[in-house]
Amino acid sequence: MKETEIKKILVPINYDEISKNALDLAITISRRHNAIIQLIHVVDSYQYISFSRHGLLINFSKKAIISSETRRLRRFANEVLDNPTDLYSVECRAGDISRAIVEAAHDLESDLIIMGINGTSGISGSEAFEIVETASCPVLTVPKRQPLTEFKEVLFPVRPVTGALEKYDFVKKIIHNDKAHLTVLGLINEEKSGQTNLFTESITDLEIRLLQDKINADMVFVNTDSAAETVLNKCQHLAIDLIVITAKPDNENLGFFMESYAQQIVNKAKVPVLTINPQVVSLHLTDTLHEYSQSYL
Repeated sequence: MKETEIKKILVPINYDEISKNALDLAITISRRHNAIIQLIHVVDSYQYISFSRHGLLINFSKKAIISSETRRLRRFANEVLDNPTDLYSVECRAGDISRAIVEAAHDLESDLIIMGINGTSGISGSEAFEIVETASCPVLTVPKRQPLTEFKEVLFPVRPVTGALEKYDFVKKIIHNDKAHLTVLGLINEEKSGQTNLFTESITDLEIRLLQDKINADMVFVNTDSAAETVLNKCQHLAIDLIVITAKPDNENLGFFMESYAQQIVNKAKVPVLTINPQVVSLHLTDTLHEYSQSYL
């Protein structure tokens, strides 16, 4: 499969410490991959709709506000991205935060979104996961924590689900550039029948790829009925600084208030989480896969 290049990185900015922390990581990654940083600020609707003291609804000029915020974002970029080698663009949009970011990623042909995530300010967990599920590219969510400049220990969970390895071709570029160590975490519930064959096939395929790509990796296997909790526990135990998962929906029926496997990890992880949507990856690589299939006919 064709290796995915990271040439355009979209970074949502709202000027708080959480988004600035995500930008610091984005800057480091962009320099390693010679990528351009695409800064975006989303003006929420309440910023151009207000009530006067008489209760009258006032519509401020959306165009004027966007123009003003674009100038502010450009000043911010000039201050933060002061390295001559840093390439960047700025854009300001109005509307729903998650929808505006997803649309911008599509319009700007971004290869990766890097965004700060927090439950009370910045991009909330629900907004972040909406972006993860619908974005046209992988999403790296960065929680509030100490500054991180590189990934040295990467956790790669593998479950017995279709598309479990579609995240590999994207992340291997990061692993090579950072000279990172990879821990493959095999997750299987032995009480569920029908998982063994798919799981064994995925692990065997992955072992071959790791050997071919000369990636330094270990494998750990866990029998568990709580995959997300196991991933988070192993992350802490192994001093992981990046988790790589897919945004594939779980097969089991979840209650209205229950979070999926991917949601739990994105919302609760204390380290960055790179989430790749298999459906999006499949769409991007359709031509490549077609070429491969024709070569074997």
